[in-house]
Amino acid sequence: MKKLSVLGFVATLAAPVQAASITDPFTSFWVLGDSLSDNGNAAAMFEAVAGFPAPAGPLQQPGVSSDGFTWVEDFNDAFDEAGKANANLSFGGALARDDGTSVPDLAAQIDAGTEFEATFNIGIPVTQTVDKYPDGQGGLMAREPQWGDTPLVTVFIGGNDYLAAANAAFAGDFSLLPTLVQDTLGVVQTQIDALVNAGVNDFVVMTLPDFEQIPLFNGPGAGLGAQLGGSAALYNEQLQSYLAGLSANVTVVDVFSALSDDDLLAPLNLIDTENACVAAGVSDCSGYLYYDNIHPTKKGHDLIAKLTREGLRETYELQPVPLPAPALMLITAITGLTLVRRRRPL
Repeated sequence: MKKLSVLGFVATLAAPVQAASITDPFTSFWVLGDSLSDNGNAAAMFEAVAGFPAPAGPLQQPGVSSDGFTWVEDFNDAFDEAGKANANLSFGGALARDDGTSVPDLAAQIDAGTEFEATFNIGIPVTQTVDKYPDGQGGLMAREPQWGDTPLVTVFIGGNDYLAAANAAFAGDFSLLPTLVQDTLGVVQTQIDALVNAGVNDFVVMTLPDFEQIPLFNGPGAGLGAQLGGSAALYNEQLQSYLAGLSANVTVVDVFSALSDDDLLAPLNLIDTENACVAAGVSDCSGYLYYDNIHPTKKGHDLIAKLTREGLRETYELQPVPLPAPALMLITAITGLTLVRRRRPL
């Protein structure tokens, strides 16, 4: 029995300890993007202009283009718990480039201004100047005093630039397609460069999804979807080439590949990867990858969050916290053995 007690004590001390938190390397966290990141900013702006809440479907998380919060919610919560500044500055409907529409594009999300002139169609177009964000603060540059030394900024945008080109093509106007890659990439590069010059050294950047795979284009619009998917692949290639030469730490999340990777989707029990949950007449979206014909379900966002965590752990070598030296000495004294600690990936 004595021998068993000693072994049990050793096993307890040798058990893996809590991993280093994903928040540890950073002093703050900031989110730039569109509906693939937005958890309510566009809905709040709509309500401020229209005077009533944005409509929501029966399976929808109110204010979010999904049946749950987007991938970024757990990250904002983690920074809240760590007592570190953070904000989700993304807007559903935002483009990378400024097209003069109703929601702040990438540059406006970064700009320090606290107000925005928004237009929403509520039967008739209504335009009103409102607070850009519900907290009354401006964009990312207005929050620079909260950054600290190592702010982490995520950029997940460009999908609406592609959808705008697709909408124009559906209407017979193909003029946006030939320059789509360079037009979108040029804006993203310009804004990331500006942030680097302002002192941001740590980024998470998501690639564009494969438009050929999403429900909007995997049916009658398959021809255009294939064209957009090829264009997105080229965009992602050039984006990653640019990021590889950037004087900053960049974690790239390959959304393009992930949303069609059976090895990643199967463990989440995502059985239907082609159809929109809201069009299927089901009571929940648990088996679906897509919420509507564009946006992922909560489980799809969970996958993006998982890949982001894994990418950050790899970039910043976030390993388990080592055991303290006194504990190791105690184990050695009890067992008479020299223990070798193993570092295992998280």
